[in-house]
Amino acid sequence: MSLLGLTDFQILLLTGGIITFCAATVAGTTGFGYGLVSVPLLMLVLPPRVVVPAVTTHIFLVSLFILLEVIRNVDLRRIWPLMATGLIGLPLGVYVLLVLSEGALKTIVGVVIVFFALVLLLGINLEIKNEKIALAPVGIASGLLASGTAMAGPPVILFFSNQGMLKQVFRANLAAYFVFLNAITIPAHAASGLFTGEVVRLALLFLPTLAVGMVLGIFLSRKVPEEYFKRLVLVVVLCSGLLSITSGLGLF
Repeated sequence: MSLLGLTDFQILLLTGGIITFCAATVAGTTGFGYGLVSVPLLMLVLPPRVVVPAVTTHIFLVSLFILLEVIRNVDLRRIWPLMATGLIGLPLGVYVLLVLSEGALKTIVGVVIVFFALVLLLGINLEIKNEKIALAPVGIASGLLASGTAMAGPPVILFFSNQGMLKQVFRANLAAYFVFLNAITIPAHAASGLFTGEVVRLALLFLPTLAVGMVLGIFLSRKVPEEYFKRLVLVVVLCSGLLSITSGLGLF
């Protein structure tokens, strides 16, 4: 028995359910953020080598769900370079996940989240004229983060936001890219021995809360002013990143 008479499994079920529900709601509303919200918080109660493959599976399902809604807005001409270069970063991310300690990975995840959350909150924009050349390092960084931390989004989100991409095209391109990248990442995790029975059980356990959160998120995307909601999301993400850093450094 544990806190308030609950077993460890019941605590995991409660905390994991809340985290995945909130993360799915964020993703359904904005088109991104499932990994950014869920990974650092789940890492507080589970090891990274369990969290990352399980969340990768969830991101694939969430992205596929979003893609089916906005598939008409996908602009393949703008995302195929991301898909090609993202593949280069995938094996690097798997290597990072296998060799880094739990504390180091939590810290790195937190630093990545805090950096990109601050950049997006501050509204920093850089004029990029040659988009295709710039997409190469963005794709490589995204692929590395996808397989190493289940957070492929930050480099791509920052780039798309910087380029002033329209809302529906933004959501559609992100969803298409995440479906493609995670469809490759999941077998890569399996081939590296990361896709264990514990990972499968964790991924299946929280499918109901993920589904409910997605439905709510898509409903909110049509009701809540996007700019206000994104700022609130980024503040939450920033806090989760700081939690990940303090946990990784053993400060609590």
